[in-house]
Amino acid sequence: MTAIKTTLAARTADPQVKPLGALDESGAGAGPFHMTKALVDSSGAIIDPAKDATLAAVNGTLNAALGAPGDAAWNAGAGSLVALLKAVVGAFAKVDALHSDNGAGAASIAQPAGGSGLAGWLSGIYGKLSGALTVQWSGQSVAATQSGAWGVTTTEGASSIATNQVSIAASATQIVAARAGRKAVLILNEGTIEVRLGGAGVTTATGLLLYGARGAGVAIDGGAAVYGIVVSGTQNVSYVETW
Repeated sequence: MTAIKTTLAARTADPQVKPLGALDESGAGAGPFHMTKALVDSSGAIIDPAKDATLAAVNGTLNAALGAPGDAAWNAGAGSLVALLKAVVGAFAKVDALHSDNGAGAASIAQPAGGSGLAGWLSGIYGKLSGALTVQWSGQSVAATQSGAWGVTTTEGASSIATNQVSIAASATQIVAARAGRKAVLILNEGTIEVRLGGAGVTTATGLLLYGARGAGVAIDGGAAVYGIVVSGTQNVSYVETW
């Protein structure tokens, strides 16, 4: 209003210009604050805004700054105060939609009883993960309950190695002694006589066959003692053990 008053004062040389009525905000396509009611100056002369060039210029300045309900700025959402307010209102509408839109659960999956909205789903997931976990597939089920710290056992490579050669006789002969923590032992035949392998009571009828060919071998895991026996005579074998 200060800009309107100053402009009119410049025209009439009288700062006491007064409006006859309130600003009209209903003019379609004419701007939200377009003046359509007459003004009078101090002498009582009526100034018709529709015919007065100065007042029309003021209206144009206001419309350019504020935008009009039907102009391009209003519809495109850019270039005026009205457009800015429109964008702000639209942003709040999107935030409200995000707040209230929880989507929908997948088929055959129901929200946990007693919950609602996103918080209900999250609390249900937490409840499943923090208690006993049951996994089912093809009619089978496995239950696991987490209690305290979980331990993880890892298998590392061997850090020690030992080798030797032993002559196997027609009676049970120890090839390698028992060793705690042993990973494995590999036994190779050094000749052409077959050897039977096993524990301390091994016989030619019960032992595992070590084929009678030079370089034939058998690997045995674990730390137990291993014995060998031949049908007759003797046969050398070599071994390598790791732990």
